[in-house]
Order: sequence, then structure tokens, then C-alpha cells
Amino acid sequence: MFIRNLKTFTFVFLTIGTAFSLLIFGCSARKSKPTQLRIHPVNWISEHPNVVFANNLQSEYGLSCKSCHGEDYNGGTAGVSCVSCHSQRPNACTGCHGGSAGDTTGAPPYSLVHDSLFSNKGVGGHPAMVKGNVFFAGTDCQTCHAKPPFVLSSTHFTPSGSGADGRAEVVFSGLPQLFSSRYGPPVFDTTTGTCSNVYCHGAFPGGDTAHVMNFYGGSGEVFCGSCHAALPSDDLSRLSSQHKKHDSLAIPCITCHYATVDSLNAIEPMSRRPIHVNGVFDVEFDSTVAPLGLFDGTSCSGLPDSPGCHANRRDW
Repeated sequence: MFIRNLKTFTFVFLTIGTAFSLLIFGCSARKSKPTQLRIHPVNWISEHPNVVFANNLQSEYGLSCKSCHGEDYNGGTAGVSCVSCHSQRPNACTGCHGGSAGDTTGAPPYSLVHDSLFSNKGVGGHPAMVKGNVFFAGTDCQTCHAKPPFVLSSTHFTPSGSGADGRAEVVFSGLPQLFSSRYGPPVFDTTTGTCSNVYCHGAFPGGDTAHVMNFYGGSGEVFCGSCHAALPSDDLSRLSSQHKKHDSLAIPCITCHYATVDSLNAIEPMSRRPIHVNGVFDVEFDSTVAPLGLFDGTSCSGLPDSPGCHANRRDW
């Protein structure tokens, strides 16, 4: 009887002791809590639209959005949709800049810090450069910037702590450097907001580099004659080769540049704009004046003797 009671007492004592030990040592408030994995910075939802990229916080979320939010960004393993805020998906350029009035090119406005005025350095002439104006049809971002394949690409941002300034670096390619061997490499001065040695603003044979464009300067910076001599006010001797002579014979621009300008020397209609500032000296004769006219890049032929033209081949 005594032995049986002793066994029962021992069993109960061990059971209560074990439970008490677990309570004291296993659930004590002094035990360190596991570190919670944080992908985004604190206050991500409220701050990231205007602050993250401008302050180079991208290193804090180096994972692709898709790895947590799914291929379509509608939730994935995180169960949180990015699309509720980023209607064009977070990998769209407009997730951080551009997007004004529904524009999808990514060109400001808005800037990284949501500026929208032309005078803001993050905006400037971007709308005209990308979407075009009365002089040309516009160009892609990669003409002036190293365009990344994906928004979180390592080449898209300057890493934090390595001289990052929150500004997109200007790296010219294509048209701006077309005649760099003659005029020198194209340069953008971030302090003054001016370009130099760029094809788009006069650095070409017959062009005029004297008028320096200010990217933050507002309307009126670019006009007909700001990149090359133009009628009616300019001396066409500044243009290449025989332009001056043809002007002295009162031959209008449209006679030889029929695809580019109209009778008032305006680049209208809009269908003409892709032919202007395209890296090519486009010569197309007015068929009503010179239906058989030909230009091979160095000489003209097949032109009528009137008005002031020549049927025989002449070097330009």
C-alpha cells in the first residue's frame, strides 16, 4: 500500500514539476523573441512613393516584387496586392516617376519627389524630349539615360553610401553623339542644365552650336533657327554647302525638303516630324517642281532649268 502511494506521489510530483519548469523557463518573458523578417523599410506604405528612391533606400528591398507578391503582383505568398496602389504594376516606370495626366512613358512630370513644374530639375524638358513637340517626334529615354531592363536592376540606381545623389545620370547614346568625332563627346552640365556637343542642338555640319539650350529654361528655349540657320531672318551661309546660293535665287525650302517642311517652313503636319532631327539629311524634291529630281548625298541631278535649277548633275 505504502509503495503504491509512493509511486503515485512521485508521478504527480514529477508531472507538476515538469509543468512548472516549462511555465517558468519555456514561457518566461525574459526569453528573446525571434527576429521578424522585414523586407520593406518601416513606414513603407506611407513613405515609399516620394522618399525611397530619392534617398537611395532601394538596398533595403533588394528582392524582386514578384518573389513575394506573385507574377501578376496580385498577392502571391505575401497575400498583399501591389496593384491596389500601382495600377500599372510596380515594375512600370510610372511607379516612381512620370504618369502625369495618364502618361505611360515614365517621363516626368512627376519627378522622383513628385515635382511637376518645368523649372524643377527632375522635370525640365523631359515631356518635350520624350513625347516630342512642333519640331520633332520625340525620342526614347535611352537617348540620354542608361535605360534598365527592370526597375530593380542593379544598374538602375546608385548604391547607398557610394556618392548617391538621387539624380539620374546622363549617359548619351545614339543621335546626340552622331558627330562626336568632329565636335567632341556630348556633355550635360548638371549645374547649369545645359547640353553641349549634341547633334540634337546644332552639333552637325551646317548646324549652330552658339545657342546653348537650358533644360530647365522653360518655353522659348528651342525655336526654328536655334539649331541651324532658318528663314526668314537668318543668313543661310551658316548652313552647309549651297544653301546660301539657292536662297539668293528665291528657291523655297519646300522645293528640296518637301517631306520635312510646308510652304511656310513649318514642320507640319505631325507626320513630317519623324523626318526632322533624325540623323539624316533628308532631301525630297517637290514633285510639282522637280518630278525627276535626285540627290545622292553629294550631288543633284534631273532637275528642271526653272526656277533656277539645273538639269545636269551638280555637286552640292
